[in-house]
Formats: sequence, C-alpha cells, structure tokens
Amino acid sequence: MLLQIEISIIIIAIIINLYFSFTNIINRYRFTVNRLFALISFLGAILSSSFLYIILFPDSENLSIAGKSSLGTLLLVCILVFCLSEIYPRWEKKTSDWFIILSLIPGIVVCLLTVFTDLIIVEIGYDESLRYTLGILFPILPATFGVYFIGSYSILLYKYKYLENESFKYQLFHFLMGINVGALCFLILTVIFPLFLNVTIFRNIGISLSSILLLIVSNYAVSDDRLLDFKQFYLKLVYWLILLVIILFPIYSGLEYYNWLIISKYSIPPLGIAILLSLFPFLLFRYISPQVEKLLQKRYKSLERAFNESLEEITNITNPNDKREDWDTILKNTINSIQTKLKIADASLYLYNVEEYKFSLSYGFGDAIKIYEINEDSDLALCLKEHKILIEKSMLFTDETLSKYKESLLNIFNEKSIQIALPLFNHEKTLIAILLLGRLQNRKPYLTDFLSLLETYRIQLSISLANSIIQNEMKVTQIIKHDKTVVTTIKKKIIPKRLKQIDGIRISSFFLDNSEYGGDYFDSVRIAADKLGIFMTNTSDTGVDSGILALEIYSVLQTQMTKYSSPERLLNNINRVVSSSRFSDKYAQASYLVYSSSSNELKFSNAAYNPLILLDVDEMNFQELDVDGIPLGIDLNFSYRSKNFRVRPNTIGVSYSNGILAAINKNGENYSIERLKKIITNNINDTPTMLIRNIYSDFSNFVKGTELLNDASLIIFRIG
Repeated sequence: MLLQIEISIIIIAIIINLYFSFTNIINRYRFTVNRLFALISFLGAILSSSFLYIILFPDSENLSIAGKSSLGTLLLVCILVFCLSEIYPRWEKKTSDWFIILSLIPGIVVCLLTVFTDLIIVEIGYDESLRYTLGILFPILPATFGVYFIGSYSILLYKYKYLENESFKYQLFHFLMGINVGALCFLILTVIFPLFLNVTIFRNIGISLSSILLLIVSNYAVSDDRLLDFKQFYLKLVYWLILLVIILFPIYSGLEYYNWLIISKYSIPPLGIAILLSLFPFLLFRYISPQVEKLLQKRYKSLERAFNESLEEITNITNPNDKREDWDTILKNTINSIQTKLKIADASLYLYNVEEYKFSLSYGFGDAIKIYEINEDSDLALCLKEHKILIEKSMLFTDETLSKYKESLLNIFNEKSIQIALPLFNHEKTLIAILLLGRLQNRKPYLTDFLSLLETYRIQLSISLANSIIQNEMKVTQIIKHDKTVVTTIKKKIIPKRLKQIDGIRISSFFLDNSEYGGDYFDSVRIAADKLGIFMTNTSDTGVDSGILALEIYSVLQTQMTKYSSPERLLNNINRVVSSSRFSDKYAQASYLVYSSSSNELKFSNAAYNPLILLDVDEMNFQELDVDGIPLGIDLNFSYRSKNFRVRPNTIGVSYSNGILAAINKNGENYSIERLKKIITNNINDTPTMLIRNIYSDFSNFVKGTELLNDASLIIFRIG
C-alpha cells in the first residue's frame, strides 16, 4: 500500500515538473527567472525519476550511482533555487552576476564530490529502505544544503523587508508562507522522522510531496509577478485538494470493497460498479463542488456585491445644468459610493477645464491626497492619455511599458499618498477626468480581484460622465435635433470599415444600414497575437436609447479588448455596465466568439442572439454552435457561459444579424439560412471576401424592389 502511494506520488511529481518546465520555456522564455525555473523543474523531474528507479530496482548494481545522482541533483536544485531567489522578482534590480557565479562554486564542488567520489557517500544499499555508507566528508553535504536553503529564505526575507513595492511585499509574504509549508513537510518526513524516530519509509514521499507543493507555489510566483493574489491561489489549491480527497477515498474504498467481495465469492455486476463509480463524481460536481466553491469564493462574491451596489450609485449622474452646485451634488452622490461601499479612505475627482487646459479638483473625500489641479501636460496626465488604463502604484515597478514615467509618477504617488489613478474617457477616447484613490480603510494593498472590478467601475463612470457632458452640450448648442442624426452619427463612428485580423484566420463582412433608429453593431478585436474576438449585437430600433446602448457596449469592448480572452467574462462585464446604466434602460442581444490560432480552439458565448454556423469543409457538415443566455441588460447578476470547440483548418464560420432573416422579397418570402448555406457550399473554395461578395449579390437581388427596415450584418471567417 505505502509503496503504491510512493510510486504514484513520484510519478505525479515527474509529470508536474515536466509540465512546468515546458510551460515556462514555451510561454515565458524571454525572462531569465522563467528560464531558470524551467531548468529547476526539469532537474526536479530527473530527481524524481532517480527515486522511482531506486524503488523499482532496489537490487540493481547501479543503485549507488542512482542514489548519488539523486543527492547531487537535489543539491543542484537547491543551488539553483538560491540563484532564483537572487534574481526574483524579475522587475527588481537583481544581484550582480559576479556574486551569483561566486555563490554557485562551493555548491557545485560539493555536488561533484557527491556524485563522482566516495568522500561524501561511499556506498548505497537497500534493505527495506535506503542504507547509506557515509564518507569522511559527509557533514559537508547537509551543511551545504542548509547554507543554500537558509540563504534562499534569507534573501526573500530581506527583499520582503526592503522592497519599495508595497503591494508585492504583501504577496511575497504569502509566498514565503507557502514555502514554509513545503519546507516543513520536507523537514518532518526526510529529516526529523529518519534522524529522531528512525522512520525512513517516508523519505521519498516527503521529498516528492514537498517538491510538488514548492513547485506549484513557485510556478505561480514566477507566472506573472505583476498580477499575483496568493490568497485566492491558495483557496483554489484547497478547493481542488478537497475535491480530490472527496473523490479519491470513496472510490478507493469502493474498489477495495469490491475486491473483498470477489475474494469472498460474492459478485456485483461490473456494470453496477461502473454506474456507482460514475454516479459519485457526477453527484459530487453537481451538488457538492458548487457549495465548496461558493464557500471559498465568499471574499470575491462579497467584493463583487459591493461593486455592483457602487455601480448602481453611478446612475445618480443625470443630465446636469451648467451650474457648479448641480455638478457638486451629482459628483458627491456618485463618488461617495466608493467610500461607503468599497471602503476606500481617500479619493479626489478632477474634471477637465477646457478654458484653462488643466484638470481641476471637482470633488473628493479624505484629506490624504493634497492635489488641487493637474496640468494637461503633466506626466500623470500624459501617461494616462498614452496608456488609457487604470494605473496602480505597484504597476510602476512591474509594468515595463510604464518605465518612461516610473520615476516621476512614483514621486507623485509617494508625496501625495496616491495608490491608484483612474483615467476617464469620453466616446472619442479623450481624457475628460481623472480619479485618484488613496489607501483602503483597512490599510491593506489593492488585490487583483479588486483592481479588475475597479476597472469595470472606471468604464461605467467614464460612460456616465461622458453621456452627461454630451447631453449638456446637446442642450446648450442644440447640435442634435432628433434621434436619426444621433443614431447615424454613432453608427458611422463605431462600426468598423474593416475588421481586424490575425494570422491563421481570414475574415470579411458586409453591413447594410437600413435603420435610422438603431440596430446592429459588430466588430473584431485583436486580444493577443494569436487570439481574435468577433462580436455582434442588435441594440433594437429605439432611437437615442439604442445609440447610447451601442456606445456603452462599444466602450466596454474597446477598453477591455485585451483583458478578457474568455467570451463569457466579457459578456458578464458588458451586462454589468448595461444593467446599471441610467442612460439606457434597454437590452441588447449579442454574441461573442474568441478564436485562438495557437490551439485552433474557438470559444463562443451568446446573449440570446443567433447561433454561430460552422462548416467543416472536409466533412461538408454544417453545425450550429449555441449557448443559453439572456439579453444583455436584463439581469445584473446573470452569469453567462461559453462553449469550447476545436476547429480544423479550412473551417468556415458565419455570424449574422436578425436583419438577414427579416429581409423579405416581393413575394413575401424571407431570406433563409439554407439559401446562405447553399451559396457557401457552391463556392466552397472561395476566400471570405469572395463569399461575402457572392452572398451580398444574392441578397441584393433577392430584396430588390422592397424596402428593408432592419440593419443587415454578416461576418464570414475561414480558419487557416
């Protein structure tokens, strides 16, 4: 039994080591920290493999070589971990190269002596457990282990004490806690048990278990040291560990009981056993797993609820008159919500003054942020205009793209007690206001979940302020006279003349602007070099409300295009913005798909819109990909889902608006999807551009002589 557990844990350790090694090489190779961690993981796989060899072949004549190699590899891993601690985190000024090289030499010498001489380990045998014959220099080996381990830990403690990045110090503390747990597991099972209790059977298990734990924690630490949340990460580990235990022990007990029945000459049909064993995981993930996950996500749900309440407060911004007291009341009702709901201690909002070319303090609370105006050409304003993102203080240390403004902004943030700067843009992407935030009331740093939700708040506040300004300008200048002009202007502004593309997918579209009161909006967004998002929505024909709704959706899509590679997360975010908006109480049907050229995977999420049509050219088989969902803007707390679909090269996809099917010819017949499919089938080898031309020609001939009342939009893409 113990041997089976030992072998299983070692095999798991090998797999995890190799996975982390290749992941860091493939996805993060350009960073020295990740290359070094990839090497450590690979050596960890070799180390675990040597343990497995010793267990499986205890009588091998190469046992001493394998045992010495495992000790040497373990020491080498410890040495490289010491080097990793010297250069981690990657954005911090690292230790001098000459010092790193010098620190390696003693450990490598001891490593070579261990593997290639008898001075440290003379011989290794196996008698129920490994038996070592120690050499005259053996004390050097544990001393070297201790020096490098304590050295690694001491370096991290030193960095924790003196790092300027306070947010990362908070994460580094929790990283050290994870290391403590792994080290404690190692010490108990590999040092205390053998030396003080003469129990050596857990040595290999202890090394493998502690290495797995330390690997998982360290891999998260080097995955992206700008966006760490170790508390949430540990909760996820606990969640999966609980599920593993709940699944493993009942199934194992059931199999043991089944074996006992067989030995006792009782029998249960294999089908019955299969049903029982499959029913248990189903019930677990259906009923127990959501409850465990809900418990572990209690902190995030509470935070999300507070943000939703704060978003609702933003709806107090309405169309103000051009009077100072009206703006004061509106801003007070709006900004105060982040004090009461989000527990932020200090905040100041600065509105752009067109006449004076600066941002003037319009409202605030708390007394820590002592800035009364921000010049238009200041580094803070220029940085926000250039990057168009929320800037949190720790990002000035970790985000390389902000390096140009690092020193000047750090001085401002430190002197004026600023933690976060939120830029607020209008629909023209012009900076109209700046919101500066101080510390949280509990004095803790801002975590990634908080910042993610704060970005949604920023977008909604931007939309609300921009809409208020637009409506005020409309009253003063009387530029907008009726709904048609508004909608036409908005359509020309937001609907792209050409869709964005990435390598691995070709895409084309056509759009018929048939409605002057609203209708379709579609776009494509380049999420990453290998990811493309394709979005389509129908905001209905309701005049100005439809136009404002389209602007809100456009703002979220354009400002968060690189943030959400999962389509359901983007729809959830748009839904929060639309549901909490005062400027439009309408809803919108929409669909969003994300295609990854690196994995040939397509993710699709739907908000009561038309299904995605896919044609596998090799199989000549059409299928419709759909996901249940309600229109955006109906239920603030609704959670959208997505489906993953692996597509083969040469697959053709079609996304279409309701106006395609609503088109009627002179005979009163509707244009059908089957007609569209037939055109694609007859021109199967054409590019998306040629297919669009053929369909547009057929569609135009079909509706010739009739008046179309609805916008008609069509997107066709081809994989490969």
